[in-house]
Amino acid sequence: MTRQSLSLLAVLFALLAPLLLVNAGTVEKRASRTSPPSGAVVVRKSGAQTGEYSTVQAAIKALPNDSSARTIFIYPGTYNEQVYISRAGKTTILGSTTDTSGYTANSVTITQALSAGSTGGDNDLTATLRVHKDNFFLYNVNLKNTVRFLLVQIVRYT
Repeated sequence: MTRQSLSLLAVLFALLAPLLLVNAGTVEKRASRTSPPSGAVVVRKSGAQTGEYSTVQAAIKALPNDSSARTIFIYPGTYNEQVYISRAGKTTILGSTTDTSGYTANSVTITQALSAGSTGGDNDLTATLRVHKDNFFLYNVNLKNTVRFLLVQIVRYT
C-alpha cells in the first residue's frame, strides 16, 4: 500500500470508529415491571410483608457485602431517605412501573433535602443516591434533592 492509501484508511477509520462504538454502549431498555423478579429483595413503603423492607436503605443493608449479583425491587411510592451503596457485587434496583417510555411515568421516587451547608460543605453527602461502587444499575426510579437554596450575602466592611 502506498502512503496515500494508508493515510486515507487512517482518516476513514478515525471517522467511522465512533459510529462503531455507539452501538457498544447502548442503554438496555427494560420492559414494564409491576412485581419483583425471583430472588429480589423487596421494598414496600406501606404494608411491607414478612421479609420485605419499608426503606430502600434497609434493603441495601440486608444485602451481603460480597461479589454476588443482587436485585432490589421497589413498589410504588415516595421514599424520603438518603441511600448509600458500597457493596462489592453487582447491584440492580428496579422501580415498579407500567410505562418505560420516560421518567415522568415512573411511580417510584427517592427524595431527601440535605444541603451542602448541613453537611459541612461536602457535596457528596448531599446526594439522594450515593453510589460508591462499580457495577450498579438503576431503572425506573426518580431521584430528587428537594433542598431549597437560600442566597445569603455576606458583606464585610473595613
